Amino acid sequence: MKKLNLLYVFFLTAAVFSCKKDNDNNQPQQKSLADVIVGGWELTKMDVSATAMFLGQQVNVVGVGSQFTGVATFKDNPKEISSTAGARVAVSIELGGTSIPFDTLEFENVFDLYKYAVLSNQQVRLIGPENDTILMNVKSFTENTIDMEFLQNIEDDDTGQNVATTFKISVRKK
Repeated sequence: MKKLNLLYVFFLTAAVFSCKKDNDNNQPQQKSLADVIVGGWELTKMDVSATAMFLGQQVNVVGVGSQFTGVATFKDNPKEISSTAGARVAVSIELGGTSIPFDTLEFENVFDLYKYAVLSNQQVRLIGPENDTILMNVKSFTENTIDMEFLQNIEDDDTGQNVATTFKISVRKK
């Protein structure tokens, strides 16, 4: 009986360690954003939204990107971006439930000559040629895709008003 109990304890211990080992090694480790970001990326989405004053009324400004071209390349050393990426953004104004086409914006060489710093898996700082800074909030990422957004105050040329504008950008590895 003693041998049977000893044998039972041995198999139980072996089973516990075997299961623990299986659980530890079968979980793939996600790479950090700092490791993933280096390389070429192409735009797949660029949407813009803002709330502004127009003719004395508050309006929603909405832009939807299309015609994505080129690649933005994040270099490792030095940490800078070279870019031929571009997009068109069709902008409309939403007023009283009606969407009114307003303008089409052209973006070329998006973030070309910017430097970058990965602050965490959720944030990247971009520093422009004139030392303007953009904090990109990373919503999600894999080794092949990154979804991010940033807020930028854009001055209205007509009113001088700063308009808080949100850009939502998605990219995929080239």
